[in-house]
Amino acid sequence: MSVASPAGSVDPVRHRFFYALLPPVVQAYRIDQEALRRGGDHHRVRMEHLHMTMAILDDHASYPEWLEQPLAAVGEAIWAAPVAIDLDRVVGSNRSVALRPGKRNRALGDLHRQIDAGLRRAGVMPREGYGFSPHLTLFYRIGAPFTEAVEGYRWVARELVLVHSLVGLTRHRILGRWPLRADPGPQLSLF
Repeated sequence: MSVASPAGSVDPVRHRFFYALLPPVVQAYRIDQEALRRGGDHHRVRMEHLHMTMAILDDHASYPEWLEQPLAAVGEAIWAAPVAIDLDRVVGSNRSVALRPGKRNRALGDLHRQIDAGLRRAGVMPREGYGFSPHLTLFYRIGAPFTEAVEGYRWVARELVLVHSLVGLTRHRILGRWPLRADPGPQLSLF
């Protein structure tokens, strides 16, 4: 599979996998309106693709079927309570604009560490150089860095999803969904 690049040459489609938290539809709409107001339609993340990445893998030139089972097992092993998200800052870097939390969110960090540990136990390495920094990208641009407070975009994330992104085609497929729940259920005692 391949896709034509803007210059007319053909670039291969890459397969990217990541775990994410998705905003509810009402919040996604509000966030999309914020992105449209700030950046217009140019390089805006599509509303149905808005997400907070919790862990990401390196891209693959062809679809790696062998990853499906270990990635699903990592998702199934997650035991975490629903996570309150409060994105109350708009931060522009020199290449993108994103919503970010103004305060450290321990539950997000704990969930990321749990996913990362699960990947490593499964022998699947996260993307080289990836450092977890909670954010939700609004759009891509070239510009000066800035930080602004905004009325918080708040929701409670109640599920973790595994996304297969077809980079170059702007398509996302949800491969798995796992509820975030505080109690793993009854535990059997060995004693």
